[in-house]
Amino acid sequence: MPKRNFFDVIKNTIEEIQKKNQENPKEETAEPTVFDLIKEKIQQVEQKRNTKRVEQGKKPSSILDLIKEKVEEARKENKNNPDQKTAPPSVFDKLQKRIELKEKRRTNASLRTVIDDYGLDVGSLTQSSISQIQTQYQADIKKINEHYANLLHDLVNKG
Repeated sequence: MPKRNFFDVIKNTIEEIQKKNQENPKEETAEPTVFDLIKEKIQQVEQKRNTKRVEQGKKPSSILDLIKEKVEEARKENKNNPDQKTAPPSVFDKLQKRIELKEKRRTNASLRTVIDDYGLDVGSLTQSSISQIQTQYQADIKKINEHYANLLHDLVNKG
């Protein structure tokens, strides 16, 4: 089975949230143009990502952080657009949570590798302790990834 493009997964998630929003009688239905706006913002990130041009002096950003920023841009544009009905906050919140879940799953898998590689028995830990470790690990991994992304970026720009 071929690996799915990350942006395709995000676009499918947007469509899934749109469908659930339309089908949920307890939630105000957002206009289709709101979802088009979100897709357009994600497309901007994808185009930026696919551009092979190196931007001198600009630090690299995590793709997930860029997507979260664009979702927030779409939220603000939707709220400030007098020609478009403001979507319920849950539409944007659900998408942000899905993006964060992707990030959390990735770091949890990495933490699971650490546990397996070191043969650690974490069965006696409370869920609260495990959650605390996962949160700290996620923050640490993010810092490490940013550090190495910056190192690689600097090397590319020197070359």
